Amino acid sequence: MNARWSEKKHVPLLGDENSSREFVEKFYSFWYEFDSWREFSYLDEEEKEKGSDREERRWIEKQNKVARAKLKKEEMTRIRSLVDLAYANDPRIQRFKQEDKDKKIAAKRARQDAVQAKKAEEERLIKEAQIAKQKAEAAERARMEAARAERELQKKNLRKERKSLRDLCKSKNYFAKNEDETVSNMAAVEKICELLKATEIQALIKDIESSGRDAFIKAITESEEKLEAERRALFENKRAEEQKAKKNAALKVPIEWSPEMMQLLIKAVNLFPAGTNARWDVVANFLNQHGTFTDERRFNAKEVLNKAKDLQSSDFSKSILKKAANEEAFDQFEKDKKKVVNSVDDNSISKNDTPKLVNGISKPKMNGDVKESKEEKPWTKTEQELLEQAIKTFPVSTSERWDKIAECIPNRSKKDCMKRYKELVELVKAKKQAANISK
Repeated sequence: MNARWSEKKHVPLLGDENSSREFVEKFYSFWYEFDSWREFSYLDEEEKEKGSDREERRWIEKQNKVARAKLKKEEMTRIRSLVDLAYANDPRIQRFKQEDKDKKIAAKRARQDAVQAKKAEEERLIKEAQIAKQKAEAAERARMEAARAERELQKKNLRKERKSLRDLCKSKNYFAKNEDETVSNMAAVEKICELLKATEIQALIKDIESSGRDAFIKAITESEEKLEAERRALFENKRAEEQKAKKNAALKVPIEWSPEMMQLLIKAVNLFPAGTNARWDVVANFLNQHGTFTDERRFNAKEVLNKAKDLQSSDFSKSILKKAANEEAFDQFEKDKKKVVNSVDDNSISKNDTPKLVNGISKPKMNGDVKESKEEKPWTKTEQELLEQAIKTFPVSTSERWDKIAECIPNRSKKDCMKRYKELVELVKAKKQAANISK
């Protein structure tokens, strides 16, 4: 009866008790979403056209809409209550709900059965593992017991064979010709008993019974040789272990840094500046490749880093590098003196002139005016490294910086150091400009 007010055509039928779940759910879905075209305008209490003016007609229309909405809501509530009543009492819906409930119960039971089966399987595996472990332990105990019994049997046989050997030798008076030999042979028998196994002692007894003294003397000789070989092997092993320990101890002693190695370290630090990947490993490899070593010891990255920090933080004016530079400067000074002496013309020396001491060396006066050319002495490699290290040691903020730098470099004045620094700066700038032009 209510289907005649439906906005949708083809209203689904109720069906019968044999209808499928899809058919029944479609029927109730339609009615739960029922859309009625009834507007209840015929039940309006007042007519809009009877209003005296526009405002009154609007008010009448508003009142009518409110009444219609109320009636439509009541109508939909009535239909929904009817559908709920039908849905609650429909035997097909009850059957579907019971089927769903049975499925859930069956699924739950299946899960429980699976959990129980899994638990039972785990318990079975644990039990089997325990049984296997017990069997293995029992087998191990049996094996150990058999091994112990075997060892006991071997010890018993060994004691028996040793007693047989002692009795045999004693019955033969230890094959000795005098009392001293008797004592030594008794001691030899005990050594033989300690060295040989049961089967070997048994074979020795047979040899002694057949050959007599010769077999006994041969056994003594072999036992002495065997003991000597064992002592020699023990001594060699002990000696090898001592040498290995000494070698390891020597390798653990830190390498002494010579002036040449420190100069090489300064060179490596300049070649591989900060930012180099694995810098101190690279510096250590450089020292190991280019340095001279008297043994197998080599530098590692930690030792190189500690020495570089030590050089940077120590008083550079008292370092061993300065001593090396002083020695190099003295050698250069001696070479210059020899050059000056050899360059003097012997024919131009006046016999009446007395020699003049120059720098502690007797130098004759020249008849003519000799102009000594003051050529600028080139910077040596050691002086250059000393200058670079001193510049790093004394930063720009240091008071009287160039005086302190000059003190670190023998036979070089403050002016020489500043001039050399400017030359290096100009050289670096020129290289950068050339690189930019090439790009």
